[in-house]
Amino acid sequence: MPKEDSAALADLEGILKQHDFWLGYSSVKGWALLDRKHPQYNDWNRPFVLLRDGSIDRLSREEFSKEPNGTWALGYWRRLDSVTKQLAGPASALLPELLRYVREVERTAQPRAKHIVDNNEDLATRIGDPPFSEALYYTSGLEFQEKWAAARREHYATALPGRVRWLSRWAQQIQGGATGLEPTWARGTAAARHLDENGIDHLWHFTDVRNLDLIRREGGLLSWAGLSVLGINNAHLMADDFSRSCDARLGRERYVRLSFIPNSWFFHRVRRQSPLVWLRFSAQALALGEIAYSLGNAASGFVALQQDLPSMGINWEMVMPFSGPHTNDKGPTIYRSLFPEQVGDPILFRQISNAWNSEVLIKHFLPLEFCNGAFDSRTGERIQIQ
Repeated sequence: MPKEDSAALADLEGILKQHDFWLGYSSVKGWALLDRKHPQYNDWNRPFVLLRDGSIDRLSREEFSKEPNGTWALGYWRRLDSVTKQLAGPASALLPELLRYVREVERTAQPRAKHIVDNNEDLATRIGDPPFSEALYYTSGLEFQEKWAAARREHYATALPGRVRWLSRWAQQIQGGATGLEPTWARGTAAARHLDENGIDHLWHFTDVRNLDLIRREGGLLSWAGLSVLGINNAHLMADDFSRSCDARLGRERYVRLSFIPNSWFFHRVRRQSPLVWLRFSAQALALGEIAYSLGNAASGFVALQQDLPSMGINWEMVMPFSGPHTNDKGPTIYRSLFPEQVGDPILFRQISNAWNSEVLIKHFLPLEFCNGAFDSRTGERIQIQ
């Protein structure tokens, strides 16, 4: 009979009990470990870890010597018959393999546990509607609308700072090389790849030059609804009351807007009202937070928001002619526009207009970490932003 190391045997038994492992010997497959916490384990599927090479196999009861009926008993490995013990060798010799398996399980469990924590933080900081007050049931239609709007505004003001902090922290991690959270990360990287394949390597946002100090102070771009609830009243907003009312009616007032090129119909509308700057953002911004896309200007009630950019069918050949010349260190100075009489066909005109005015909508806040350039819209000169 093989000689057992009593100390190693005691350690082996302690590990088996601690982790609820079942250990048995198959004359065909050797020592096999049943880990009830294995991701593939259930009552109808018992994956065994073969300790000789770490592979996974499915074994029947018949492959083990005198396996008791009922549950897979923890102490079975100690009750092997003498012939099986002679074939198996000392169980205490399995301790190094068992310790390696436990270390590997713990190593792979750490990122999985971190992923769960990170996703829970993401969900916990996402901003929905406030808890519905029963007292609102007993109000008239107009009073209900006013009180519900006030409750939503108050809830947004309370929840927004936490969401901003979470987005800022994750933007720093992504810029440092970390992988973002699913499913936004996969959708965002697919969208960035799609844009790159179609000649678009950045996203753009224009703003009044007087807003730069505010953007630096806040660490990024807030939606106009966010600016309002946080009491930031010194921002120079481009959108007028009518445009903001359209956003509010469509539930899009909590989004920051970006364009795929440094040009848009709305830019032409306001470009002569005040000095504007273009902020250029990395496409990595698409891989964090709550992202949507619109085929056309998102303030239009005829435009639906979608989450998957490649499937939207934007005709990039209609978009690119409206992107003025620019380089890494020089912004655009030429901005092409389009009028119906230039096209003739009203349907084609609408298709082209929707394409080059398509937008990215980033909910609540766009961290400045993703900004890699700021340019005077008139001269194209670079402006210090960070």
